[in-house]
Amino acid sequence: MDPADIAKVNLAGEWVSGSKPSKTLALHREVYDRNPEVGGVVHTHSTHLVALTLA
Repeated sequence: MDPADIAKVNLAGEWVSGSKPSKTLALHREVYDRNPEVGGVVHTHSTHLVALTLA
């Protein structure tokens, strides 16, 4: 993974740089908007992280 692979989106939901944002961007923005204590949202399909979420 390269830093250029990371989709960067501003608070208005506009794509700023990197890879194209996930189709679930609206869902992630909703989580972020409704929870001011959240500092960011990460969407990944890493094998190890998927296993961790299922544990």
